[in-house]
Amino acid sequence: MVRRTIGVVLLLQLAFSVTVVEARDRPIRPVQPDKGKYLAYNVGLTSLFTLVSAMAQHQVKSPRDVLWQLLVGSGAGAGFYEGKRVAGGGRAIEGWLVANAASTVVENTASGESPIGKIGYTVGPFRVRVATPFARTAVARIETDWSFAETLFLVAARREANHVRLRDGLIAVDREEGWPNHDFSSPFDGRTYGVFPGRARNRPRVTWDHEVIHAIQSQQLDSVEPAAHLFGGPPSSEPLRLFAFRNVRLGLIHLADTPTYRRPYDERWIEVEAYGLADRHQVPHPH
Repeated sequence: MVRRTIGVVLLLQLAFSVTVVEARDRPIRPVQPDKGKYLAYNVGLTSLFTLVSAMAQHQVKSPRDVLWQLLVGSGAGAGFYEGKRVAGGGRAIEGWLVANAASTVVENTASGESPIGKIGYTVGPFRVRVATPFARTAVARIETDWSFAETLFLVAARREANHVRLRDGLIAVDREEGWPNHDFSSPFDGRTYGVFPGRARNRPRVTWDHEVIHAIQSQQLDSVEPAAHLFGGPPSSEPLRLFAFRNVRLGLIHLADTPTYRRPYDERWIEVEAYGLADRHQVPHPH
């Protein structure tokens, strides 16, 4: 438990360090869309966060383990980028599925499971994982994790939304009118709370694609956080039961990401990436 806590602290420090570096490199001109930079950020940061998550879960014992975690994290980072690119191109459900596959690989590898040992899919604040024949740590055929942070996001989204519905495999939180904000004089056409994207009524499709990219960004953060508590104990030689509630994740990595929201709107990396991949232009300057 102590090493797991230390690992979470390291993840928080790493996230905060990235924030500080970005804040010191304030661009003179608006950041231009750059798919090469998006890919590099996703690959580089996901690989580092995967390694630290694996260290917190006692899965790094040799230089070979370090290389393995970095390699898998790099591949998953490329997967997250691809999911965002596909979602931004108007295929939100395909992008969301690709992002879930990337999350599966990160979660499995960082926890000592086979990369394809459990296939995961996020449903609101829950992550449902189905054991495959390659599973090494499963205690049930279907395991469910719960995220405290995503539950808070859902509460906030439900408070602001007029409609909650399923769209493209996600729980959408829509409004009749736009969302008021502190960055622009006019309301936002869309808004995302964690993995819950929303769009105002009669807004263009690209607004939804943009918000799905934000949902994928949130899932990317969720995927690298070690569980704060594990139910069910270690796997045994007994046949797998049908269902088990398995992991609780607090979502502290989201807390570490909050300083990025204090930056000017057109310098927030999440917006730079979403506008570049969905809207195909730089982030508009606040007014």
